[in-house]
Amino acid sequence: MPKSLLWLLFSATVAASEWQTYRWYQPTVERSFVVDTAASPLQYNHDSSIAWFGDRWFCLWNANLCADEGKPGQLNYQATSTDGQTWAEPVPAFASPDHAEPAVPCPKGTQWQPNLIVVNNELWAVWSQNSKDEYNGCYLSRLRSPEGKWENTRLLWDGSPEPLLDGVRWRVFPTQNPCILRSGRILAPVTLTGPVAKDVPEGIGSWWAREKRNSVIYTDDGGTTWQVSPGTIIPGRSWAQWEPTVWEAADGTVLMVGRNNDFRANKEGGAQPTQMLTWSESRDRGTTWAPLRFVPLETVASRMHVLPLPGDRMAMIHNDHPAGTFVQDRQNLALFFTQGKGVDFVAGPGISGWEPCVAYPQGWVRDSELLVSYSQGNQPRSIKVARVSPLPAPGTLSVLPRHRETPPVQPQAESDGWRFAGQQFLRSTSPVALGKVVTVTARFRGCGGGCLVDTRTVGQRSGFVVGLAGKGGELKPYVFVNSPEHNLFSNLTLDRLGWNTLTIRIDRAAGRIFFELNGQADEVAFQAQDVPDFSGPATVGLPFAPTSRIPGFVGTLGMLQIATDGQTPPQLRIAAGEPLSNVALPPELTANHRAVLVAGNGQRLVRITGDGSAGLELAPNERSQGDRVEIEARVRATGRGDTDILTVGDGDRWVCLGIRNGAYALVQGGQVASFPTPATNAWQTVSILTGQGETAVRVGGIRRTVPHPCQGTWVYLGKAYGTPRTLADAWPEFEVDLDHLRSRILP
Repeated sequence: MPKSLLWLLFSATVAASEWQTYRWYQPTVERSFVVDTAASPLQYNHDSSIAWFGDRWFCLWNANLCADEGKPGQLNYQATSTDGQTWAEPVPAFASPDHAEPAVPCPKGTQWQPNLIVVNNELWAVWSQNSKDEYNGCYLSRLRSPEGKWENTRLLWDGSPEPLLDGVRWRVFPTQNPCILRSGRILAPVTLTGPVAKDVPEGIGSWWAREKRNSVIYTDDGGTTWQVSPGTIIPGRSWAQWEPTVWEAADGTVLMVGRNNDFRANKEGGAQPTQMLTWSESRDRGTTWAPLRFVPLETVASRMHVLPLPGDRMAMIHNDHPAGTFVQDRQNLALFFTQGKGVDFVAGPGISGWEPCVAYPQGWVRDSELLVSYSQGNQPRSIKVARVSPLPAPGTLSVLPRHRETPPVQPQAESDGWRFAGQQFLRSTSPVALGKVVTVTARFRGCGGGCLVDTRTVGQRSGFVVGLAGKGGELKPYVFVNSPEHNLFSNLTLDRLGWNTLTIRIDRAAGRIFFELNGQADEVAFQAQDVPDFSGPATVGLPFAPTSRIPGFVGTLGMLQIATDGQTPPQLRIAAGEPLSNVALPPELTANHRAVLVAGNGQRLVRITGDGSAGLELAPNERSQGDRVEIEARVRATGRGDTDILTVGDGDRWVCLGIRNGAYALVQGGQVASFPTPATNAWQTVSILTGQGETAVRVGGIRRTVPHPCQGTWVYLGKAYGTPRTLADAWPEFEVDLDHLRSRILP
């Protein structure tokens, strides 16, 4: 479109379009445990779903006494609650005759991922069992009353639990809560798993290499018979799709989003952060689906959930965090919202805080609140519930503050030690000299596993790791010394709830590691190598490299010391009530990346600090159909340094109005076009018009226009994409007058 015409439309008053103003949305979030591994024999808990049925909440998930996923003994469990905060003891849902009729035995197999929906005053659960016997397959279970028993029915297609599609038998794996279409059809999202994919890259094997299709099974007769859609894939990655969720748009289109399960690092051919979420649509009520495409917002490889809210909103619950190390990047579960029929979900408030490794949310709306169940931790894993209230008011647009603040890096000092939550660390203040024999002694409790200490450095094969991880269903200590055996596990088992005293003696010359844990001894041999003595830093609580897949330590560390070759004093010592010896707390940042509402003097101001941000909801619009979005804001820079003020576009192609070198500027990629208006402490009205392949910015009567093709229109105050910078001195800050913030859609 010619610039003159674009700006004629930019400045014109279009009678059919009305300006819409904004409310600040910051709900109250209350969190509680359904099952806490620190106080329960169930050590693996995952794949939860939650629903209100009758007079109580039901939470179902798959669990095991051991901390490992997919081991025999893994059953689907349930717990109930009247208030969503205090939960009854978990019991097997479908395998016990006390709670199911007929029960589905699973002595050697695994049960998976129960998903809930209420249909005609019955609670339904769709789930699967992998047992290689007559009970193997996908199940529909019905509960007719809260006090009743589940009625289990195995679904068969032509007598087989594995339907035949394109001449191939497929395992049916339910992944998310079903949904009911306006026609009455019920769709249950599934992933179909078949033979080894023909396009699988070298180095990917086992289950990961199998062909998968994101799909649905559906019923038109109330669950008596079920059909299977052939589903859809990411073109060229028939092995990489996983765990879809589906919903119906206002025009009858059925939409699907799912997970890109390509776990490879980006440099190894894996996905970008903006390729972790995939989407498709069906125009025949879920019977067939378009090929999967990427949703260009930054997130991680994990299960998400989409559900309708009162009014026209759809909510997605997912990790608002750019992808990094697989599983370890599962941080910051958040609410995403859209008021359109597409997948342009804008990120908003976090619901999980700074908890380590949070994932797999499923939500349920009751009255004016949303309850979300989710997994916390890696090995072991707990199930928690977040109560979110109130919900955004129907018929309004909201400013959505994001929870992307930097978590504290210092462990919390307690009377009996230092509390680590998976993201905190201590570091030696001078090199730790390690000889041929090294002794590490530690005392800790409330243990969720992770890295106790790491003395490796980049470019050297010396050093060692002492960690705690699941092995054979129990939590055990291990040592890594760069030997061919990799992690060297002891057979001794940790007490997850009480105090543990651990001594490890590493004799590199003899190729032996001696473990003593709570008075019990063990010994492990390894292939001794000519590794030189080492002198370098030690990191306590985290691995030395941010890209490491070793999780951070979760628990209270009462004491840890490192000694070499019998020398005294020890090379490093941490102990409750003692000054730190050759180890120090890392510096905390002086401010954080946040968006807050500041009210006073008759004004309501949104204050953005650092690389904080807040999403802006938009009225329904379709960029691909030619709709344009106009935003007008009154802003004031109050801090120092470069910052982004208004960002529009998707995670692959975005444009922002920012401040660069003390002046307002239009920024696109590496290109900066400055405005003559300086960014002083004065208020300034700014405007953005985006759509039809262009974005135009106006500051102080001056306008700039750039080409801007993108998939959808996302709008954020502040920095929308990328990992927030680590800043310590010149923190940028700006304010937006909430009462002078508005947007409209121009057709």
